[in-house]
Amino acid sequence: MEIFLNNQYPELKIDKNNPSQPLEKNPGREDKDPLLEACQEFESIFLYYMFKAMRGTVPEGGLIPRGMGEEVFEGMLDEEVARKASKNDDYGLARLLYDQLNRINLEPGD
Repeated sequence: MEIFLNNQYPELKIDKNNPSQPLEKNPGREDKDPLLEACQEFESIFLYYMFKAMRGTVPEGGLIPRGMGEEVFEGMLDEEVARKASKNDDYGLARLLYDQLNRINLEPGD
């Protein structure tokens, strides 16, 4: 008999007859590794702040004065572009973090 863990992570299951068995992914679902998703989220935050710093180097001025709405929109645009760029896996920061943290989790002697 299988039970789900608070239905928060339905892809993880425990065999009630053998609770010492390690958690395993549900073979019916093919979700990403939570560690990889966290690393990609960190990369998107890093890219967002990089974009924000890059926008700060552009001098103010022009024909039309900037308003608060434009600043909010640019911030939201930078955030979404950073999120999409981190899912693209071209930058490599998420993969490097994932490999490093995964190596720590797989060290012998645990």
